[in-house]
Amino acid sequence: MSRKSKFICAFAVLLLLLPLTAVAKKASIPTDNSSTLSQYGKHQVSRALDGSEEPAGIPQGSQFGSSLAPLDSRASTVVGRTWYEPVQNGTMGRNIVWNPANNLVHFVWMKKTTETAIRKISYANYNTATTLWQWGGVAGDGKDISGNNGGYTTIDVTSAGQAVVALHEGPSGPLYATKANIDASGTGLGTFPSPWPVAPGPPNCEAVWTGGWEDNSVYIWPKIDWRDSAGATIMHIASIESPGCDPLVGCPGEVQSIVYYRYTQSDPAGFAACGTFIDSSYDIGQVIRTYPAQNKVALVYLKPFYYEDQPDPVMNPCGEIGVGYYQWQNDVCYYESTDDGFSIINGTATFTNVTDYTAGHTIKTNEIPYKAYTDLAAMYDSDGTLHIVWPTPIYEPGGDNPCSPHYATKIWHWDDSPSGCISLVYDASHPAYHCDPGAWNMSTAKVNISQCDDRYYVTFTRFGAHTSENGDTSSDCSQTPMANGDVYIVGSIDGQIWGPGGTAPVYNAGNAGNGSPAKKGTAVNLTNTWTDECAAGDCHSEHWPSMAMNSTGVVHIFYMDDKDAGTNIQPDEGIATQNDMRYMTYECFTPDPICAFTWTPTSIGHPLFISPVGGTDCTGPTTVDVDVTISNAGNLEAGYVLTSNAAWLTPASIAGTAPVGCFNTATETFTIGPIATEGTYFATITVTGCDGEVTGSIPVMIHCYCKFYLPEYEILSTSCWSVGVWNEPRSGIATNGNEGNMWWYDDSATFMYDEGLVITLADDTTTTWFSFFDGSDSNVFFEPRAFITTASFGTYEYAKGVFSEHDPNNNPKIHGEIEYFVPTHPDTCVLIEYTKICNSSEEVLRLHIGEGIDWDIPDSGGGSDNHSGTDASRQMVYQQGGPAGDPEANYFGGASICETIAGAIVLENDTTVYPNSGYIPAWIGGLLARHSGYVASDPDSFEDLNSFYAIYQDVELAPDSCVWFTKVKAGSKTGLANLQLAIDKGRQWAADHGVGMPCISGDADESGAVDIDDVVYLIAYIFTGGPPPLPYVCCGDADGSGGVDIDDVVYLIAYIFTGGPAPLNSCQACLNGIF
Repeated sequence: MSRKSKFICAFAVLLLLLPLTAVAKKASIPTDNSSTLSQYGKHQVSRALDGSEEPAGIPQGSQFGSSLAPLDSRASTVVGRTWYEPVQNGTMGRNIVWNPANNLVHFVWMKKTTETAIRKISYANYNTATTLWQWGGVAGDGKDISGNNGGYTTIDVTSAGQAVVALHEGPSGPLYATKANIDASGTGLGTFPSPWPVAPGPPNCEAVWTGGWEDNSVYIWPKIDWRDSAGATIMHIASIESPGCDPLVGCPGEVQSIVYYRYTQSDPAGFAACGTFIDSSYDIGQVIRTYPAQNKVALVYLKPFYYEDQPDPVMNPCGEIGVGYYQWQNDVCYYESTDDGFSIINGTATFTNVTDYTAGHTIKTNEIPYKAYTDLAAMYDSDGTLHIVWPTPIYEPGGDNPCSPHYATKIWHWDDSPSGCISLVYDASHPAYHCDPGAWNMSTAKVNISQCDDRYYVTFTRFGAHTSENGDTSSDCSQTPMANGDVYIVGSIDGQIWGPGGTAPVYNAGNAGNGSPAKKGTAVNLTNTWTDECAAGDCHSEHWPSMAMNSTGVVHIFYMDDKDAGTNIQPDEGIATQNDMRYMTYECFTPDPICAFTWTPTSIGHPLFISPVGGTDCTGPTTVDVDVTISNAGNLEAGYVLTSNAAWLTPASIAGTAPVGCFNTATETFTIGPIATEGTYFATITVTGCDGEVTGSIPVMIHCYCKFYLPEYEILSTSCWSVGVWNEPRSGIATNGNEGNMWWYDDSATFMYDEGLVITLADDTTTTWFSFFDGSDSNVFFEPRAFITTASFGTYEYAKGVFSEHDPNNNPKIHGEIEYFVPTHPDTCVLIEYTKICNSSEEVLRLHIGEGIDWDIPDSGGGSDNHSGTDASRQMVYQQGGPAGDPEANYFGGASICETIAGAIVLENDTTVYPNSGYIPAWIGGLLARHSGYVASDPDSFEDLNSFYAIYQDVELAPDSCVWFTKVKAGSKTGLANLQLAIDKGRQWAADHGVGMPCISGDADESGAVDIDDVVYLIAYIFTGGPPPLPYVCCGDADGSGGVDIDDVVYLIAYIFTGGPAPLNSCQACLNGIF
């Protein structure tokens, strides 16, 4: 499918294409066709590896490259370098700490000295009093403190200023283990006694096996917090399972066990014999924090709304779409101990669900606008108050794909004080359109929270910091293209009201991208680099920021300056480069007062419609209400005015105030209608506020027609699988449910995500229509012109849709119909589609006609990366699961067009779909106009793919004339030969049942019936040079001989007068090829 989600499991976690160590390109996730989405809507899951997470593909690194930003102006210092990325998968934990006891800032990171070197953990420190470095800085590159394969480290600090480090390490993934140690020197020498204490692996104390194959599971990705308990040094650690994979059956699940370790240095045993099971999660999002003064320990994590083995089809419709959606649906929860962790071990710790987005499972998952995903941070402040921050993608419960997250996000804060509540930290609703931030990321990612001088600060990576002139499209992307990040910070006095501050100037054209901090909206862009369209080695993508949890005067921040955006261990996310690990500080500021707000929706229109007043048997109401929600994104009360410019959009004006703090939204309702006359109407809601500092508009379009139809689908069933078909030219139901995506009954595998017709004007290929992969352009779709009709005929199931191209004035030139046939015999599991396109205008139309199919043939990692191939004899391209050697390598899906076509090609989603959240209309129109032949994507590559067919080119349609084609679509779990056999059987079935016949066989004069006039017509054609049979010569071939001669005349006479056999389907393209 499509970035669909790229919405994935090699270590078997779902790391979404998701959109996900977690490696998976598929965290890009689904999005729908709303104008606020940044990616095409498909759910994706990020693929996790085994903890080693080596780069995908062959070495192809770039060490050098001139910067496009003025490096000498950047307010940061190089601590060290590495060829390895990422820094963390989900939550960051901490990679930097500071303690006033010895004024040392401690750093840890994963390091590779070359692209192919062994990965190790590196340590350095900086003395803020003497400004001296140990192991780091310009001349240093860190001290190696781990053995081979050291990974995913986090750090804390003792009260004496000693570094406390956790990591995972082992000779190979199945032998990885959590380890932790304390610098014995106390002066930053990095003296970590050997051997490192090793936490026990599975089974946990409760003998709970959450996912994977027990023999290969390990507990890794540790987060650590140190505390002194009555003179006893204790390390509290939260790790999470990397589910192993059975070599025979692969990775059976993505869910993982979270475990708690309590290491007491004075105890000869150190770690207990086993870790304590906490809960199961689909995300690497656990952190642990302590507050020694009250013996508090909090283990914070992301708890799924539901689990795959406990489905709830009614309340969790999103989970029915696919297991990947479980990863995106979480509450923020924690267990808290007030006895220094013992109650966590014995099971009596207090549990709190901070968000409870489902309200105790009483709200359906497709009705929730915000859900936590993959990332959070937590701390206890100096008063013992627990603070948690987390980002959420934005969903549109009323949209076409309510389960598919946008990459646009918001960041939230909560604390457990008496006045604590969930408050908005930062609103990243815009820009709505941007390139891919990569696996485990959204428009904001990798949050950290700290306390400095009794104020609170949150840092995060911001993708989309720099935008195009219209302000809603990101313009800072690499050539891959992946999104370049910037490090942002916001501050708060009370944790409820947030904003920018400090001495940084306001962002403007003069300082944009100059590498120095600048206040941008409601936050400060600390890194402020801008390297749009950068080549590998030339990029500056500041990512994975970590912030010391406590400080005075300044906050301490550590991040990676990635020279090629993306995470190179993920497929298709840039190449390996040597990247700087950089350190910077920023003053602890009091937030500036700032008035800002955003609003939703950003546009109002299709599929919204009303019927005219006085209509008879109309399909819609005469009025409809729409809500506009104002969200305060600043730290001042935000006054606003909403003004309508149309009499049918009331009231004419609404004024209000969006409150600040925890309850920061206001909702206003407009009524559309009534309207007396049919037509499509346009208006604008003008938005102003904050004393004129905020201005904008909401375009409104309303269809007012007595007969208006919305897209709808029905499920048809073969004996092998079921498929959804629509009242528009489309099959597959994408995020609406697995049962419509060629869902196989035997194992619930789904082979297809979406598919549909593509039409472009030959004289203007920028004018293109399609109802899937529709990206950011909401005006390129086909419109239904009737309700879908279905019927069952015993040996097959049938459905029909009637459609037109979308015309804002409801005066389309192109109309059509599509018929679906699904045989029910167990030997013929196919979907046959007959599509007819007609010119309903008074002018000649020249068209190119094609078809796109987003196959998602399963791969063995839980995703849908595919190989591809061609079969020109069947006018087919196909996609194949894999990789080679796995059972999924026998999985195939393909479609054959019966009529002669120009050709077909397999395309990569990351270049043809994801950058625009769907096909770019002008680009796909151009491809449709020029493509010929049968072309597979590199057959040896393994990518997220889609198949595109150029069916007819330069078709000239006179008024009231039509063109048609027939397609047979099938899947196979037993190899290519059986896919080809299924296609052939489908073509035969179509021929036997007259599907795709352009005429009534024997109706030579095209009168609509076979009679004596046809006999006369044929005699004239054969003997006196009369006109040929209409519309094709084969329509006169009554006996099926392959030609028209006197035998056909005799055959028709016998049929008409003496009860002879009926004329044969000689014009059946699915059987005979071109006619």
